[in-house]
Amino acid sequence: MRIWRGPFMGGQFGHRSMNNADTSLFDFVQQVRRNADDGECLIWNDMPETQSDFIKHVDRCRDRLLEEGFKPGDVAILIGDYSPHAVSMLIAMIEFRLIIAPA
Repeated sequence: MRIWRGPFMGGQFGHRSMNNADTSLFDFVQQVRRNADDGECLIWNDMPETQSDFIKHVDRCRDRLLEEGFKPGDVAILIGDYSPHAVSMLIAMIEFRLIIAPA
């Protein structure tokens, strides 16, 4: 999995207010985070992943975004499959309020 920072770094798009669609997606991510338990969240290659483990992966991905110097409003491209790690990174990018461009 690779993450690339887009050409519009540093929030050149400006910080806009969140519309209802954005807010409900962000609220959904926050609700999943608050209610994480040891129940199955997803299954990959016949291996179940618990909600709490998934949230830990999201946190590690968010830390990686911070280490790479991303800021809310930056443009990023996520190239990956449908693995738990790629999904974790996608959720972290949404939570971090990055602009995710299709690849």
